[in-house]
Amino acid sequence: MNQQRWNEQMETVVNTHSEAIDELKEFQRHLEGDKGANALMQVHERQMASAGTYINLILVAGYAGFFGLWSTLSPKLPPRLYALCGLLAVLSLVLFIAWEVIKMIWSNIHMSRTSAMIQNMSGPELIQRFIASSQLFQVRSQRVWWLFLVPSVLSGLAAGSLLMWIFCYQLWQAFQ
Repeated sequence: MNQQRWNEQMETVVNTHSEAIDELKEFQRHLEGDKGANALMQVHERQMASAGTYINLILVAGYAGFFGLWSTLSPKLPPRLYALCGLLAVLSLVLFIAWEVIKMIWSNIHMSRTSAMIQNMSGPELIQRFIASSQLFQVRSQRVWWLFLVPSVLSGLAAGSLLMWIFCYQLWQAFQ
């Protein structure tokens, strides 16, 4: 009876250890999957940051070029057209700056919350919640970004188009 009981206990211990090993293997598979997902997310975030930087550079160059040209044309443009072009360009610029300020504040709030989460948690749950939090932040910011991007680009393009229309009109009149 003692031998049988000892065998049962040993079988229970071996099975418990086997289950623990299986759980560790599963945990390791999840970590490896998380590493891959994390690497992809980092690449994606870098690409988004690069694209955002490039867009900002193009916009700043566009605003500088527009305002430089617009200011030199003030004596040659009808006052209403000059004012309308300026208003559209300033609207575009204000929307662009507003988005950049909102994005900065929102990002800082997100980073503060993420830092608090990192300090208060550990283990695989932390990684999953961090990734989920970052993805949710990206989705939300992209939705709001469109609300600023579309009117900013449209008003900027309208201002630029008005100036081009004036150039075309003056060129057409020169050949009449």
